[in-house]
Amino acid sequence: MDPGTFSGAKAAALAGAGVTRASIGVQALDDALLGAANRPHTAAEAVEAVGRAAAAGLAVSVDLMCGLPGQSRGAWRASLAAAAALRPTHVSAYALELHAGTRWGRTYTAGASPLPGEAAVVAMVDDATEVLGAAGLARYEVSNWAVPGAEAVHNGVYWRNGGYYAVGVGATSYVARRRYTRPPSLGAYYAYVGRVVAEGVDAVHAEVAPSTDAEELEDTILMGTRLLSTGIPLARLAQRFGAPAAAATVASVERLGLVQAGLVHPLRAPGGGGGGGGGGGATPPPWAPSTLALAGVAADAALRLTPAGALVESSVVGAVLCEDVWEGLRLGPG
Repeated sequence: MDPGTFSGAKAAALAGAGVTRASIGVQALDDALLGAANRPHTAAEAVEAVGRAAAAGLAVSVDLMCGLPGQSRGAWRASLAAAAALRPTHVSAYALELHAGTRWGRTYTAGASPLPGEAAVVAMVDDATEVLGAAGLARYEVSNWAVPGAEAVHNGVYWRNGGYYAVGVGATSYVARRRYTRPPSLGAYYAYVGRVVAEGVDAVHAEVAPSTDAEELEDTILMGTRLLSTGIPLARLAQRFGAPAAAATVASVERLGLVQAGLVHPLRAPGGGGGGGGGGGATPPPWAPSTLALAGVAADAALRLTPAGALVESSVVGAVLCEDVWEGLRLGPG
């Protein structure tokens, strides 16, 4: 929700319609930073919007951004503390990304930009975990913190590569293994809705080819590793794609030495061996075929990133998926 346009009437209407949570696009609680980031609302309006949502009985999620133009760690920590004082049950904190065609993407010059450097942004993520953690919000996903039990349900569905239906301009859905996006402009979206109503068929969905098993597996690993609290349980991976897929995951992680590097949590029980060893008579987990390569892998093992691994999540996942153990793998439900 845009803090500048989120009225008490809108909050009440949403609550009356059965909405249970509102995400407020606070971004920063600092007027100078909001202006530098070209945001139309003020810090006071953001605080008022959070209050309106809470008064209507809605749970509140606050969206924040770090790495903004001219933002110092001190200013970031101040925004975090001020946001935590509003007592949200959920906080999303994202680092500013530069994209071609955007204002900052066009004007950014390495070494001369007011944007904080990479090391500063990494430190800001650590600051978020520290400050929000002290307020009772635990980090459960790369960019999300929540009071226990208040984790975003839609985040869980999305990052586990489950199906979801979205509506609105530019919204992306994932239904029946088809990922498709609505038209990005309002006029084109109105025309699209009119066509769906007239024909009774969502042609955009029908025109998209379903993803293959290999694409499904890649998406599941790419997205599931963002869930820092649970990762990707290997048993679930085996159930969805077959035990060979889970075994290939173990092989990739161990070939790359990701556990030893402190980037991935251990997959094997203490004394369970590794790298193809049997681990002193240890047996494979229940979901796995009888093979020494998986002996000692814990029954509840998951591909789960450590805080250090989360900082380089894309690189870790890319390396895992590039290992040759995936070549020629037969996929199918376990």
